[in-house]
Amino acid sequence: TLAIAVKASETGTLFKALHASDIVAEIKREWGIEVPESALTLDHPIKQKGTYQIKIQILNSKSEITLIL
Repeated sequence: TLAIAVKASETGTLFKALHASDIVAEIKREWGIEVPESALTLDHPIKQKGTYQIKIQILNSKSEITLIL
């Protein structure tokens, strides 16, 4: 589980959308693991607080992390 503190409105809308680049930077900061942005399955930037399942695929290895905003 990866938790990222974000600023959001009272309705949960993020003030800045979260992109794959933000997620990989947080993975590196929290866990010390370098993951290429292309390894993440993120159809569009995240714009709401919540819990998300993010799929990661590096070569033939697939994994999934829970992202909490």
